[in-house]
Amino acid sequence: MKKTLIAALVGFLLGTATVGAQVSSHFAAANGDQGNPSYSFLNDPTTGIFNSGSGQVSVTSGNSLVGTFKSTGLNIPGALTVTGTQTFTGAATFGTLTATILNTTNLNVTGLILNANGTNGAPTYAFTGATDGGLYNQSGIGPSIAAGGVRGLSVRGTGNVDIVSGSLTFGVATSKILPGATSISLRNNADTQSNLLVADNGDVTFFRRMLAGGGTCVDPCYSFGSASGAGMTLTGVGTDVTIRAGSATNRLVVSDSPVGIVVIGAISATGTSSTITSSGATSGIGYATGAGGTQTQATSKATGVTLNTITGQITMNGAALAADTTVAFTLTDSAIAATDHVMVNHKSVGTLGAYSFAVAPAGGSAVISVHNLTPGSLSEAIVIQFTVIKAVTS
Repeated sequence: MKKTLIAALVGFLLGTATVGAQVSSHFAAANGDQGNPSYSFLNDPTTGIFNSGSGQVSVTSGNSLVGTFKSTGLNIPGALTVTGTQTFTGAATFGTLTATILNTTNLNVTGLILNANGTNGAPTYAFTGATDGGLYNQSGIGPSIAAGGVRGLSVRGTGNVDIVSGSLTFGVATSKILPGATSISLRNNADTQSNLLVADNGDVTFFRRMLAGGGTCVDPCYSFGSASGAGMTLTGVGTDVTIRAGSATNRLVVSDSPVGIVVIGAISATGTSSTITSSGATSGIGYATGAGGTQTQATSKATGVTLNTITGQITMNGAALAADTTVAFTLTDSAIAATDHVMVNHKSVGTLGAYSFAVAPAGGSAVISVHNLTPGSLSEAIVIQFTVIKAVTS
């Protein structure tokens, strides 16, 4: 047996071994290493096979490790080129961050493909044209996708998806999700218009258009369907809520400074049982600051006065008004309609209770008559107050 083994070895070394020669015992060699494989070639001594560890057989090529066979599978530290359909029935581990699979046809793996975790700058599974973009395992989080060396998206073990940086664009290039430090918003690509903002405290804000860098809305921040210019607008610094329809001049404002509801435009209570009432013991229904005005009558008590407000005060001329005598003057006021009710009373200055008043409204004006009820002449610059109550005859 020894002679047969020695003859086979000599034939192997000289390259004259007979094809089909058999050795009845095992042929043992040193373990070797990557640079000096146990079995190599005369003209290529750094290419061959060697024993890299217990139960392991490794293949080296030009002093570079090609792969290692183990009882658990095959470990390929470099690139694996698949030129045909290949099927792995066990686990395949491609062990380094730079390992690539060049798939020219098909690669079928029925077991696990295991690889190192990788990083956002050197993903485990990358591309030849973009080695800093691909899939890797973010420590403490889970599978993540990087592009340009930046982590963009991660999937956690809880099933939650993190958008770490950048934005998520839907279909067309005009909408995307933009995450922030304490909120997430649905915006256009230019970051100048925001449609939806969800804060970390649970608040949800709807927008139709927002100025770049924040600010108040140009269009309604929340609009309804195709009703252009109609919707709900959040204004100020979160203190006011404005609801408007049609244009900025017709709106309802709910404010906390001062607390109340302000209507800009006409307000109507329609229906046979509709009413507008106030239950406030010290408030009531009336006009707010800005609705009134003041004017002083010139020359005489018959001189006309112009004051285009719904309510106001007129300081009459101090000329004498004879006993039991009436004087009339015209108040020109665009707020008055012919069907309106105009109330006039003596507010201050002069002798209270010495005068009576009568009003004849017309379109854009009213004739106010002042009568001296006393038996003597009065030369007083009395202050009268008027209030217009809108009324109709049908």
